[in-house]
Amino acid sequence: MPKIGLRWQPYDKQVAFRFTYSKSFAAPTLFDEFGPTSFAPASSSAPGGILAPIGVTNTTGYFIGTAGNPNLQPAKAQSRSIGIALSPRAIQGLTVSLDYINVFQGGFPAGIDGINIVASVNSLGSASPFFSSVTVKGAPGQAGATQAPIASPGGLAAYLNSPGYAGDVYILDRRINSGGVRNEAFDVALAYERPAGAWGTFTFETAGTYLVSRLVSAVRGAPFYEYAGYSTNGSLMAGSAPRFSSYSTVEWRHGEDELSIGNSYMSSMVDIGSGSIPAVYLATNPQTRVSSYTAWNAQFSHAVKRDRTDGFLGCLKGMKFTVGINNLADKMPSLAPRSYPAGSNNANADVSTYSPIGRLYFISCSLKY
Repeated sequence: MPKIGLRWQPYDKQVAFRFTYSKSFAAPTLFDEFGPTSFAPASSSAPGGILAPIGVTNTTGYFIGTAGNPNLQPAKAQSRSIGIALSPRAIQGLTVSLDYINVFQGGFPAGIDGINIVASVNSLGSASPFFSSVTVKGAPGQAGATQAPIASPGGLAAYLNSPGYAGDVYILDRRINSGGVRNEAFDVALAYERPAGAWGTFTFETAGTYLVSRLVSAVRGAPFYEYAGYSTNGSLMAGSAPRFSSYSTVEWRHGEDELSIGNSYMSSMVDIGSGSIPAVYLATNPQTRVSSYTAWNAQFSHAVKRDRTDGFLGCLKGMKFTVGINNLADKMPSLAPRSYPAGSNNANADVSTYSPIGRLYFISCSLKY
């Protein structure tokens, strides 16, 4: 697939404009196509659960399952970026850049999300495009499974709320080629190196991203919904999407010694139920925020000169020793109990974005020949 890159320096190296465009595709994995069908018991007791939009908020059991799809098509993506980089002669050692990024990923394998399946089947009954994904008294395809009680609009909610309900609704979330995700963001970077004579060299670097928009469509042809600034955990849109995130470092170098202090930051977000559409979820649930997150790291390194031949250190020439501490303040992940409830083995936090490891001491040694 094509990839184009342009760079233009209208005067000299002080100013550079850049542009990139690319298209790509990815075939579905064997697991996405032929992964086994599996079900697990679930409950609607959590506010904002997948049964809440159809009026089932009491503790109601059901089964939720996943399955592969041999008819999946390749996913496709397009990305564009345009930016400027400045390295002014008036401030030696300074480089500043700003880039606008627009990325669309469409058709990659993902689940429909139980909340979308339930809402559609309850609203349309047998006319729902996902009707085959919901059965009662057995999983889809099993002997004894039926759809008769849920074939009419409103039938699914009525069955779940019936006095004799036995917890026997099965919801199968098959993988499909999703509608897509479109991200728009600005990336900013700044680097400044300052020699200080006998005191060595100081360097400051920071890189940040402002997420303008993250539009998500679960199914081809379905509307796109805004997820920038939210934390959720659906099949297609899962994870934390802070509006602003950054990583900054201050480094001091003197001879064979290096000292570095780093800071990572993520802005606060709104916590919504797993797989929920933000506007729909917040229309019936109070706003809960995921607090902003800041963590500090520090490390010190010493390298043995290659020309060192005296004493014990002569045997270690070329080696670099590093000691450090990650997460100096022992900061735990920001809590997101709506999107990552403890009852789903998530510990109330998005551990794929925030490290669950607290303060960590480390030491390392490397050798270059």
